[in-house]
Amino acid sequence: MPGANFSEWYQELRRRRVFRTLIAWALASFAVLQVIEPVIHAYHLPEWTLTVVVSLLGLGFPVAAVLAWVFDLTSRGITRTQPLRPADEPGAAPVAQVVVRRRTIAMLTVLVVVAVAGTGWLFHRQSRARWAIEEVLPQVVKSTFERGDALTTDHPAPTAFYRDHVLQWSGDLGRSLDWVETRSDLDASHIAFYGLSWGAELGPLLAAVEDRIKTGVLVGGGLGLQQCPPEADPFNFAPHLKRPVLMVNGRHDFFFPYDTTQAPLFKLLGATADQKRHVVFETGHVPPANLMAREVLDWLDRYLGPVR
Repeated sequence: MPGANFSEWYQELRRRRVFRTLIAWALASFAVLQVIEPVIHAYHLPEWTLTVVVSLLGLGFPVAAVLAWVFDLTSRGITRTQPLRPADEPGAAPVAQVVVRRRTIAMLTVLVVVAVAGTGWLFHRQSRARWAIEEVLPQVVKSTFERGDALTTDHPAPTAFYRDHVLQWSGDLGRSLDWVETRSDLDASHIAFYGLSWGAELGPLLAAVEDRIKTGVLVGGGLGLQQCPPEADPFNFAPHLKRPVLMVNGRHDFFFPYDTTQAPLFKLLGATADQKRHVVFETGHVPPANLMAREVLDWLDRYLGPVR
């Protein structure tokens, strides 16, 4: 009977400790995955290392099942598992040996197919979704951190010294994007500019002259109230920024007041009305992350595609 055959097959899998072996392999695989990722980062191993490890662990399931079926670990060492024989007929033929063998072959085939398909899916997903890897490229531009020089403030100034720095900052951004284009794991057609405070103030200028930027997010920015050379003034570049732009501000910002800096900048932006958005929270200079995260992520998903 089919039920009896299945019961015999199930008992044979238990007797040969196939289930126990697969559970042990799953637990060991989980432990390896907990350790391997920090090891990869600590030793700066290639990005494909994790893919190889996961693939080997997946392919190990059918191998473990086959070994558990064929061999047994006893006090005498590793021995070949003997077929089950009826207790009341010593020396008789194995019980339902043909049925058990067929079901075992079917189970092992399924395990192999699942492992191979899972591995192929993993490689396919990574190769197709490389563009969707979310990478943040922070910039250490001229005059900041270890690149410090005689520039002591981020306020605009009507000097050639300040103008030259703006040109250098634009060049720094361009060289950074040149580097992105050399990376096979990044897609240079999906680049967003994210500027915070000072970066948001300069954002309209920097993004307007760099066509490789597909969208901009300006947080805590606005028009500067200080004079500067026209070729270094974001006021003159904002109308030429015709790509999608999201502005996120606090209504009570004391650096960039709403009426005199935020609203005028938003009006100046060259993007069409449906491709620019100004979100204002009842906060100070920079809204808390928990408030603006949804707006920023939704905007990037809309114009760059969701990160998978």
